[in-house]
Amino acid sequence: MNYSVKNYVGDRPYDSYDEYLGDLKMYVVILLRDYIVRTYGGAPKRMGQKGAVLPEYGEVVAMLHYELAKKGIDEDQEASDWYRGLLSRRELSQIFGQGFPVDGIRERMELGEFGDIVIPLALLGTLSRGFERVFCFLERDTGAKHPTLELCARLYYREEASELQIDRLVHEHAPKLQLLFPELAEAEKLVFGRLVCDERLTDLIFGKTRYYTRGVTVREAGGAMDPLYHREEELKKLLRFDKEGEMPVFVLCGERGSGKKHLVRHYAKSYPKAHSKGREDPWGGFQADQERKQGVIYFDVKGFYGSGPADMDMVITALRFAGREAFIRSCPLAVTGVEVMAREELEQMVSFIEANLKDVIRSVFLLMDGEGYTSGLEGLYIVLLRALTELERIELWRYYTRDCGLEEGINLEEVANTFLITPGQILGAIRQASLLSEGGAPLQEKTLYQACYAQLDHKLAAKSRKVNSDFLWEDLKLPDSDKSVLRDLCNCIKNKHIVMNEWNFSKVIPYGAGITVLFSGPPGTGKTMAAQVIANELKMELYKIDLSQVIDKYVGETEKNIRHIFDQARKSNSILFFDEADAIFNKRLEASNSNDRFANIESSLLLQCVEEYSGISILATNNFNAIDAAFIRRFKYYILFREPGEDIRYEIWKSVFPKEAPLSEDVDLRILAKQFQFTGAVIKNVVISSAYLAAEKGEAISLVDILVSIKREMFKNNLILTKEKLGSLGYLFEDIK
Repeated sequence: MNYSVKNYVGDRPYDSYDEYLGDLKMYVVILLRDYIVRTYGGAPKRMGQKGAVLPEYGEVVAMLHYELAKKGIDEDQEASDWYRGLLSRRELSQIFGQGFPVDGIRERMELGEFGDIVIPLALLGTLSRGFERVFCFLERDTGAKHPTLELCARLYYREEASELQIDRLVHEHAPKLQLLFPELAEAEKLVFGRLVCDERLTDLIFGKTRYYTRGVTVREAGGAMDPLYHREEELKKLLRFDKEGEMPVFVLCGERGSGKKHLVRHYAKSYPKAHSKGREDPWGGFQADQERKQGVIYFDVKGFYGSGPADMDMVITALRFAGREAFIRSCPLAVTGVEVMAREELEQMVSFIEANLKDVIRSVFLLMDGEGYTSGLEGLYIVLLRALTELERIELWRYYTRDCGLEEGINLEEVANTFLITPGQILGAIRQASLLSEGGAPLQEKTLYQACYAQLDHKLAAKSRKVNSDFLWEDLKLPDSDKSVLRDLCNCIKNKHIVMNEWNFSKVIPYGAGITVLFSGPPGTGKTMAAQVIANELKMELYKIDLSQVIDKYVGETEKNIRHIFDQARKSNSILFFDEADAIFNKRLEASNSNDRFANIESSLLLQCVEEYSGISILATNNFNAIDAAFIRRFKYYILFREPGEDIRYEIWKSVFPKEAPLSEDVDLRILAKQFQFTGAVIKNVVISSAYLAAEKGEAISLVDILVSIKREMFKNNLILTKEKLGSLGYLFEDIK
């Protein structure tokens, strides 16, 4: 119906919200007075429970008359006349664009005229101690300080109503009433449930925006949102259900920062378009309500979990309050932190949502980090937010750094290939790097990489050891041919996005696009240092795994350890360096017993995980001949680390002495390189040992100090340094005895 001012000659809109609330209060006061006079007129004093004295009839009626007199209302005021006047002024106020929060709640709950009784009456029971005595009188119970739904129904009918009428009215509005007053769920019989205006509902009625519900966060609308990069298809799937009418409970699964909340916000932004009725609303303007509808109500269940399981009764109660917030504001409800719940707890929560929230809220989301365990639960629509491709990560890096100054030389393609992180982690890294940059200076490469590492969330350290990677190419003393292979290996990672994406080789190699490397050679020949150089070049973290520690005597534990390592590595794209690979990659055995069969299974599983890993896996062995040839063919790169020749040894001797170390003039490093066929590790040990000998004497490092250290190093390996082995340095043999 269209209204105009001329329909209300002699009427006027409400001057304020307080005036309107006052008229609503007087309406229920008149109804209460009429009901009490009609039902209990002349009744004697009654006794309450355990002999407690209840308010008397005269006291209650006098209090109600006093409330009316304060507003100048006659004692014989008819409720129907008062209500007609209230409706006239309310409709006129709406014509002039004046909306009231209490009407917004009533209309959202679709309570109609019944709501004009239920909400004000519940508010009276909460805010007025005087009215508590009225309800005690009506219920014949000194503890009954809030009105019941039965009382509201009797006031609604005004005249005598049958039990069937009352029950039918209450159950007609039951779903919405239980949402508005969550405590009703605890009533043994709904019609006798008490209406309690909790603090949040009271604030909603008075138009305040404060939040008290445990676990609830309200993400208000307003402000520009980042585009929904590479999640458009997922949004279309969600909106398709919205158009078709049947709405399941949506489950969004993905790694932390994969964009689950961002997707829900974009869905919420589209949500009002499908549900707008195009009418003036009671909240204070149609557009204001549409803006409000674009928000999201988040309910985090993690806060209910301490050291043990959560109290599910508390979770469900809090979820009722969160559901009310979502319904009143016409927002989607997103439950976060679901991954911490046991399957039985999740089933209980889903059952509650299906029975109490889904039909009234319409859009309910469960947000779960990881792939979860929701399969088999009915009524759920699972959307898995896949990991981004290299090209998609590059696009996001470019978008989020569009307003940031970048230090010259930063290659965002390399950053995107180095860190396989989620959109949220990309944004977090950029924000952290910006905070670390002094005075708004351009983002530095080192700072950006530090911020990226801070975003990584993995537990590799539980089964491995992080290795510092400070060595450079010039520190690695290898033949040029071997260094060339290592450089090619690094270039594979740097140019992976070009080969796999721009040139579309990902179609040819749908899986196993990582880099698998086998290092073999005697101890101390540079295998670990080579891995450190690679990590430094690619600015990646290096984790060293001792396979002898991964192998477990208990059946299945070795496989569990291997899977744990690679599951955690995928979160960080770290370089995995497996030392002592021959401990598991030995020649396959004839399965003559169960131990042999399990050993073969373990080696096959490790090889499978290595091949499927998208990063770099380096396996090192001191005993190449012990590894099965079939395994060796599966590696993309193989480097044999030989004991260094004289020229390489000379380079190692020179590089191990820091320029700050005082070296005696009698030390000829060329002679040492020629005379002693040591590996790099042995040379390093000798130099450090000789440095301590010299430091104790307060002198420069002398040739004798070095020879003493050589003698001791050889003795550790069951070798004796004789005068003949000293060669041209034999004249110092007596000095080193």
